[in-house]
Amino acid sequence: MRVVKVEAQGLTASFRYPFFMVGRQPTFDMPPPATIYGHLCSAAGAWLDPRGLRFAYWFDHAGPKHEDLEHFHTTTVSRSSTFAWRSEKVNKNVEILMQPVRREFLLQPRLILYTPNLELADAFRSPHYAVVLGRSQDLFTYTRVAEIDLEEASRAYADRTLLPGGWGRWRGFGVAIAMPRFIDYEQGRAVTFGQYVMVLDRRRLDEHEDVLQEGPSIVGAAPGAGAAHKYWVDPESPEFDGARRAVILHRFVEG
Repeated sequence: MRVVKVEAQGLTASFRYPFFMVGRQPTFDMPPPATIYGHLCSAAGAWLDPRGLRFAYWFDHAGPKHEDLEHFHTTTVSRSSTFAWRSEKVNKNVEILMQPVRREFLLQPRLILYTPNLELADAFRSPHYAVVLGRSQDLFTYTRVAEIDLEEASRAYADRTLLPGGWGRWRGFGVAIAMPRFIDYEQGRAVTFGQYVMVLDRRRLDEHEDVLQEGPSIVGAAPGAGAAHKYWVDPESPEFDGARRAVILHRFVEG
């Protein structure tokens, strides 16, 4: 399978938990799929049809997490009718309150992004908008954009990536987590969540095939059918115990 491979890095990143509005703002350990969708659209300069997109990634940062204070500006409808401006009474329609909030962030994040949507290669080589990962202040830069051929392999490992939620039956293998999968701006920013397994260290996949399910990153029959799984792997990735890093493809929406 031929894919676009994009290597990028930045100074900071923060991926907010969606239900935390005030107080401390924790961050996911890696970008949610909805963040990746926004990143693809930013590079292309247009809203892309999510039905035809697939992606995978490897993500790392210089741990541990850190915290800093940010100022949140909250806008509300004013309950006062006027305010003083240059010795005159002026009608007031909104009030803006500033509130300090603790936010977690990641230092020196690094991303390797894969997509089989080859038409996006030129968008990464000449992105339409400034390259960020998530928030506008988290600037990124592309250090390499290339097209490579993934290889089929019967041995593979997962490393600092997302696996499908259906693979979460592994004991002690990754963290089961719900993440924003897609945000539909045509439907009032309606959020669709997905279930994933977040892998924070390097683990062999072929040693756990008894709980794997078929997916777009697996080639061939399931073990129960008399054949072992095969995986798409990055031939340029570091070798670990005779295996290469698996490229686990995800979708933003079904269909």
